[in-house]
Amino acid sequence: MPTRWPIAQIRRNPANREISVASVLDMVDAIVGFGDIIQPLTLTPPDANGVRTILAGERRWRATAMLSGALGEGALAAALQRSGGLGLPAPLQDGLPVSYTHLTLPTTPYV
Repeated sequence: MPTRWPIAQIRRNPANREISVASVLDMVDAIVGFGDIIQPLTLTPPDANGVRTILAGERRWRATAMLSGALGEGALAAALQRSGGLGLPAPLQDGLPVSYTHLTLPTTPYV
């Protein structure tokens, strides 16, 4: 079973492409329907504050963050409306399933 990492200790990768709200809401449906996340996120090692950056899985993180209220009341309301009032599934209350990589983010942008 993968390790779980707290939602608040994960940040998006600024190098990732933008993700549509519609695709995140579709992921809300999948997470609520299944009751957990099937594919773990891939994250960097933690920084000095224990925060990891997403390498793969931003839609999963955003959908879970919406359901948990971590992205604000408006996002929570949208997620609850989409899910028929069902909130964050119990397994995700302990954090998101993650896998780790030894890779770190580049310090300079790609050209």
